[in-house]
Amino acid sequence: NSDTVSKDCINDMLAGAALIFIDGQNKPYSFMARKHDGRAVSQPINETTVQGSHEGFVESLETNLFLVRKNIISPNLKVKTLQVGKEAERRVALIYLNNLANPEVVKEIEKRITAIDVDYLCSFAYLEALIEDYTLTPFPQSLSTERVDRVCGNMMEGRVALLVEGSSSALVLPVTFFAFYQSTDDYNTRFSIGSFYRL
Repeated sequence: NSDTVSKDCINDMLAGAALIFIDGQNKPYSFMARKHDGRAVSQPINETTVQGSHEGFVESLETNLFLVRKNIISPNLKVKTLQVGKEAERRVALIYLNNLANPEVVKEIEKRITAIDVDYLCSFAYLEALIEDYTLTPFPQSLSTERVDRVCGNMMEGRVALLVEGSSSALVLPVTFFAFYQSTDDYNTRFSIGSFYRL
């Protein structure tokens, strides 16, 4: 479809890609050519820990995906990139482990993201509000975190993570009420001490 190719070309160029057109071929080659000196990977501000990793997400989606892939080196790690926004598109990465995540949950999350009808997705908080089940409840239905190890740990338990371009936090879902009482340091201590802290 030529319209789809044209739209993809425009979106790539707006994102900083260079296009190479070759005689006799219908589609051009797209190469990322932008230079962006983003914020360096640093310790999360809101979720500091005594032990464990001190890596936190940054505003670059590529860097955040690299941090997840660096921690989970597995062929079962899947990343689906979705576009949200009619006027100004923003990328949302849906990340999960193919052999651990419930396929029905993955399908439902993807369906809800693709059904979002907004001009512009300002932040991950907007995404959270647009895909949650109940808007009137005071309890959060997804876990937001700046920590790479926390996201990876939740994915190892079969959950799905969402990363939004331009945001330094990730959404983890589905979660239960008790997930909000878990700290990273709980996993870096003995079972008895961690359970005592949690209680």
